Amino acid sequence: MHSSRQVVQTLPRPAGELMVTGARPGGFRTLVELTRPWFWPVSMVPVVMGMLFAYKAPGEPAADLQPGRYVAALIAAGPLLWSSVLAVNDAFDFETDRLNERRRHSPHVRGQLQRRQLLGFAALAGGAACLFAAWSGGLIFTAGMAGVLVLGWIYSAPPVRLKGRPVWDVGCNALALGVLGPMGGWALTRSVGEYPVSLAITGLFAGAALYLPTLAIDVDADRAAGIRTTAVRFGLTVVGVLGILSWTVAVLLTVHLTTRGQVLPRQLLPTQLTLSSLLWLAYVFLSRRPTIRRLAILSAALGVAFVFLWIPA
Repeated sequence: MHSSRQVVQTLPRPAGELMVTGARPGGFRTLVELTRPWFWPVSMVPVVMGMLFAYKAPGEPAADLQPGRYVAALIAAGPLLWSSVLAVNDAFDFETDRLNERRRHSPHVRGQLQRRQLLGFAALAGGAACLFAAWSGGLIFTAGMAGVLVLGWIYSAPPVRLKGRPVWDVGCNALALGVLGPMGGWALTRSVGEYPVSLAITGLFAGAALYLPTLAIDVDADRAAGIRTTAVRFGLTVVGVLGILSWTVAVLLTVHLTTRGQVLPRQLLPTQLTLSSLLWLAYVFLSRRPTIRRLAILSAALGVAFVFLWIPA
């Protein structure tokens, strides 16, 4: 009888090939593991928030609310965007993932997908994301989508590979999720030039806060693979403190903007203070022992809180 155990070959292999013996395609399961649906809310929520900001901002929007186009924008910003970015990440993270207990059963480590297949899938998903973006939001939204895809590439792929550059890894993700995401949602109905700088700064801190705990999840594997992330360089305590400080600054800035009537009507300040306190506590709790699913729950909770605030506004 032949053993069904998979054996990962770590000996020299041709460039671009991820070799594992005994692996077979898993169909739907492989697709789910590749696209990781639990990531999708992390980028979809900021876009929804940007839509809400634009909808309630003073003055007339430049475009009417069209639900079909909004749905297309969310498909682009969620499933398609993550499918592309994660495929690129997997293509260049084999050495790290094979050392990572959380990732060593992933399709590319099991040998179901080779690097050229992952990059081909990334190109296909990225192209589809841009097409959906063009139909839903026009040139500006498409440019923003392309910008996030480029950030995803330079985060994972050499020679830049920001993933292995302390501080830059955080800044790259904070920019993509906290600034470009909400700005993209805003641009669906309003001029991007009208996007408040104060919201961009708030989003930058929120994006950093959401990304920092992910570094703690994989710090051991990153250290073993020689990848100098911010967590590897400065340690988990510093990363945890920076995450809480960033989240605190984002919450306080949002409250401050509401007191000035720039984000929400002032009469909703008591409700916002309550929800902001709950979100702060949720962050402290969920980031204490972070997992990707916990952080996705946090992102979804953030979106629900904003919708709850905006409905009566």
